[in-house]
Amino acid sequence: MLKEISYCNLHTHSHASCFDGIAKYQDYIDYIKLNNMYKSFACTEHGYLGYVLDYLDTCKKNDVKPIVGCEIYMTTESLWQKYLAENETPKRYHLVILCKNLQGYKNLVGMNNEAIREGRTFVSRIKRWYVLITPELLSKWNSGNWIVLNACIGSYAIYPYTIEGDVKETVKRVSFLRELFGENYYFEFQMLNCDEQKKMNNIQVQLMKKLGNQKSIVSSDAHYLYKDQGVLRDIMMAMNWKVSLNMFRNINAEKTNTEEQMDIYLRTNEQMLSEYYEYEHNKIIPEDIFAESCENTIKIADSIEPFSLNRPQELDTLKQYFDGDANKILLEECKSGLMRIRNEMDDPQKYVDWFKKEYDVVVQKNFAPYFLALRKVLEETKNRNLYTGIGRGS
Repeated sequence: MLKEISYCNLHTHSHASCFDGIAKYQDYIDYIKLNNMYKSFACTEHGYLGYVLDYLDTCKKNDVKPIVGCEIYMTTESLWQKYLAENETPKRYHLVILCKNLQGYKNLVGMNNEAIREGRTFVSRIKRWYVLITPELLSKWNSGNWIVLNACIGSYAIYPYTIEGDVKETVKRVSFLRELFGENYYFEFQMLNCDEQKKMNNIQVQLMKKLGNQKSIVSSDAHYLYKDQGVLRDIMMAMNWKVSLNMFRNINAEKTNTEEQMDIYLRTNEQMLSEYYEYEHNKIIPEDIFAESCENTIKIADSIEPFSLNRPQELDTLKQYFDGDANKILLEECKSGLMRIRNEMDDPQKYVDWFKKEYDVVVQKNFAPYFLALRKVLEETKNRNLYTGIGRGS
């Protein structure tokens, strides 16, 4: 029997996952430090990358290594075309992508953006918005800069077998991912106390024996910190769905995939090891595979190349839309505007004081390039006789 293990959680959700999690990044960091865990965790929000700046800033402030990722929603091209033709709700599977470096992040953003531009999005009955990725898009944007994990029991690779009983489809999808991502592709073991998870763990072990040379990791698939916080997540989800708590639980009880009802909390090293034996996953996953899966999480975390996204630098790219110092240009434009309406002012000094206050904020926040670039965009739309919204200023 194993005495101790150490692992880095590579599958984590916060409140940014469409309110699917309740912990914040600072909460996870405090928890990790409190429990002497590996000083990092991967953030893998559901189909969403808008969190990255906040996550990077929080990790930097706390001297924690960031691992940027995303739990994407997968579908197949045939299912997508069927949705377009027959309006049949497309099946959505899960796959976790971790960025090995800045290029990996750019590829992940590029893939998401292309899917959105092509209209490959779906809005569920509870108004949840999904970006749907196909195998073709995965192939197009893969450049060897991603780590790819099988994810939860809703896995793109394993779900057909564990839920639908389609062994051939699972073998086909696993083979595709192995060929596409090679040594960057990992099976994912979770220690949840449910039949579906044990079935998924079992089929992954059997495939590892059959295929050979297949690596794996363990994860908590964390949505909150402590085991008894599941009820808080249920309340959050019910509010998000705009239904009562009882109705939310009744809807989930009817699902084959009961992931929402499990203890998806961030396990300490001790809890991960304890549940490996307590829920009898040790009868499914050999101890050597389990131990190596824990070690692989550390190896992956160590291999990640941290990167930063500089906000002022991003604004500097707007300089193509104006010539000169943005603050000075904006100042002169505003002065000219004040002069144009001076005869309409009941108290000119009030307007001047008001302008000075707002202008100081704009300069302080480095927003002048944004204002000038936006004006250029609006001028161009008007020149082309394109529609614009009625607007409300910025």
